Formats: sequence, C-alpha cells, structure tokens
Amino acid sequence: MARVTIDGSVREVAEGATVLQALRAVGLDVPTLCHDDRLEPYGGCRLCIVEIEGRPRPVTACNTQVADGMKIATHSAAVEAERRTLLRLLARDFPRDAGEGPFQDLLRTYGVEPLGASGPPASDDAHPYINLDLSRCIDCYRCVRICDEVQGQSVWKAWGRGDRTRIAPASGGTLLESGCVSCGACADTCPTGAIADRHGGATGWTKTLCPYCGVGC
Repeated sequence: MARVTIDGSVREVAEGATVLQALRAVGLDVPTLCHDDRLEPYGGCRLCIVEIEGRPRPVTACNTQVADGMKIATHSAAVEAERRTLLRLLARDFPRDAGEGPFQDLLRTYGVEPLGASGPPASDDAHPYINLDLSRCIDCYRCVRICDEVQGQSVWKAWGRGDRTRIAPASGGTLLESGCVSCGACADTCPTGAIADRHGGATGWTKTLCPYCGVGC
C-alpha cells in the first residue's frame, strides 16, 4: 500500500494504482470525459487534472500513478478554474438544447452555458438501433477507441486534423453502411448523447447468453 495525502487527509491506497483509481477507492472523484474504465487512459480531455505537490503544473489523474508520500489537491481554485475553461471550450459549439448526459451535467455543475446554435439535430437515423446526432460530438474519442480496442470492429474514425477533426463512421457513409454489428458499445460510452440507443436505456436486467456466442471468444 502507498500512503498519500488527498486534500489534507492521509489515506492508504493500492500501490501501482492511478491517481484517479486511488481517488475513487477512497470515495472521492474528479470529472472525466475521455475516460472509460474499459479503455487505456490517455488524458485527452484533461478534466481530471489534480495538483501534486512538487510538480510544476497540474497532471491528469487518469494516467498518473500514485507514489508513496504524494500530496494531492483535487479541487483547488486553480484546478477548478482550468476545468471551467476546458468546459467552455468544449461547449463553444455544443447545441443549447442538446438534452441530457454526463457532459451536460458537468456544464451545469460548473455554470457553463453551451453556445452552439439550436435547431434540428444533425441526425443519421438509418440504423435501426442506434441514433446519431453528431452536432453533440465533443471529439472525446471514446466511441472510436471502444469500437477498436474493445470490440475490434473499427467502425468509427476520426476524420481531419486539428480543429477540423470530426468523428464519423469509417465508411464515410451512414452508420448502417459502416459494418456496425449493433453491439451498442459506442452508445454506452458516449458522454453527450451524440450516439444513443434508439429505443432508450435499459428498463431491466436479466442473465442470458452473450449475442456474440457464435464468435467463440
């Protein structure tokens, strides 16, 4: 175990854990957008930044390992101000009437107003199970990565570079034309509702055979 100080309290956490894992293990949390526990962390969105004593600048909690004696501040004024700035940048083109989701919850928590135009969604409704409104996309790459790294389907692709980057089906056409196998992983991980289950969320749970049984995992 490693002894670390988190927001002034000494805690024991698992050695080798990331700062984010350590925080969650002791019942604390910091906001994340690009993070999904099923994916390798890479700190793209930077919302999970924390201050560590002795480091010249904040670090991303999701891909920084804890070390014995580390002193961590999770919600200092400087860190919260940087998170608010990051959210403002992400909300600059986000539709004002874009429904609900973890991203929208963070905007409300930090008092950030979306500045994108309201209007009809940029929908792709060709798929029978998954609805797309990519005007809500914030380029977090979670759909691309979970489809590639976890499902092995590579249906999604980041097109363009820099501020012209956009996430869309790799086929260049509709999601239905992309080779999507309807696993739903992209809709499950999307934090904004840009990719969503057409028939709503689960209303109940039951044990059953995995629909991929024929694949022979």
